[in-house]
Amino acid sequence: MKRNYLQKILLIACLVWTGNVLFAQAQDSQPVIITPKEKEVIAQAVKEVPELQQQFDTLFNQWIENWETNPETLLSSSTQDSKELEEYPQLLAMGKEILPLVVEKLLDEKNFVGLVLYDELQDNPDCKIVYKDNDPNIGEGEANRAKRTVKLWVKSVTDE
Repeated sequence: MKRNYLQKILLIACLVWTGNVLFAQAQDSQPVIITPKEKEVIAQAVKEVPELQQQFDTLFNQWIENWETNPETLLSSSTQDSKELEEYPQLLAMGKEILPLVVEKLLDEKNFVGLVLYDELQDNPDCKIVYKDNDPNIGEGEANRAKRTVKLWVKSVTDE
């Protein structure tokens, strides 16, 4: 869905107000820390797909840059709009094999938009964060949701 400039400004104003309300609700939640052991599990999984690393890194970095500079997504409040960028279908076409690479990118808070790709590639619902009504984490923000997603993914590959 395309929005004109005024609609985006109004949307941002509403989100700032709503975000302040949600922040007040979520500030009791504990910070999520990724342990060195979890980072090692991710690093090991990334080593298992070396043939995908270069292409993935190039496309992912272009996608993030496009997300941060494209007028259609620059003022967007929805990470779902990142699906409209040209790199997204190319990343998606790489398949589930890139999940360790996506998870590695999610370690960096600025890459939270990668959750869109992760959520679409991940077919195990137990490895996704989905908010339900009255969930105390509902206002935690995408960067924190990314960390919790990383922890879920690590747990799924170490428990099997």
